[in-house]
Amino acid sequence: MLSHKATRAGRLAGVRRWWLSWLIGGGLMSGCVPGPDVWTAEGVDLWTGAHRTVDGWYRFTEGPTRDPKGGVYFSDLVSKKIYHWDPSGAVKTLRQGEATNGLYVGSDGTLYGCEPYARRVVRIDPKGASHPVAERYQGHRFNSCNDLWVDAKGGIYFTDPLYSKDRAKDQDGEHVFYVSAAGQVRKVIGDLVRPNGIIGTPDGSHLFVVDDGVGKTYRYRIEPSGDLADKTLFTAEGADGLALDAQGRLYMVGETVMVFDETGRKVADFDFPFRPTNVAFGGKDRRLLFVTGKWVVHILTMKVPGAGR
Repeated sequence: MLSHKATRAGRLAGVRRWWLSWLIGGGLMSGCVPGPDVWTAEGVDLWTGAHRTVDGWYRFTEGPTRDPKGGVYFSDLVSKKIYHWDPSGAVKTLRQGEATNGLYVGSDGTLYGCEPYARRVVRIDPKGASHPVAERYQGHRFNSCNDLWVDAKGGIYFTDPLYSKDRAKDQDGEHVFYVSAAGQVRKVIGDLVRPNGIIGTPDGSHLFVVDDGVGKTYRYRIEPSGDLADKTLFTAEGADGLALDAQGRLYMVGETVMVFDETGRKVADFDFPFRPTNVAFGGKDRRLLFVTGKWVVHILTMKVPGAGR
């Protein structure tokens, strides 16, 4: 146990202390960076206790992913920007002008992203330009590409939910697709209500997919063809972003950052002042846990590194 669970009064006191320090410092209007703490950390002793935030303040961050040198890309959906955090701590804007949700760096160092409003999966070059990888399936545009994972062969699994109530689905449901390295798109999961977070194991043997529509997360076996088999309920918890550590634990972002062991048992929980949105390991040794959300990006120094191939 890293700390006792905060009571409601303790949480409110923490909020008041944070807001007071924010207001005294001039708040966002003066360009100051808010620095909220991790509220609670419960369960397995995974965190060293060291915590900081990425320089700068943001609107709604998402899609963290590690590059081969330990840097981390992340997006700001509202500001329509992609940023890059360098291990030195410097943050630069890679591009702006198109909203991006999930991001993932393939084994060859290529950055891929889901553009939910453009409804496509793209390759993003070092200058920030988008190059379409998948835009349609059976002649129809995707609903709103959300999250993705790239396998060792360069194939991409991605989820395609629709959260907007302003338009109808273009597909016949909300599915998971696979686009091969040759650019061929096929549906690999068609029985979920609203797929969201997705990640595969470093050895390419299994894929985890969240069904946000029913609040459950499933594990699939990946076949050599890229098709999926042996759907198994991993946990009766829904989530957004996913990450894996080197010991096989699955980190899931819901109201908090939850951690599950390989059997699907919840073993740890990290709570923050703002609801998190996504999570990824970064840094040169993969021991920095990046947690995106509103206003800030948290960095927790972990005892167990993230999984990597």
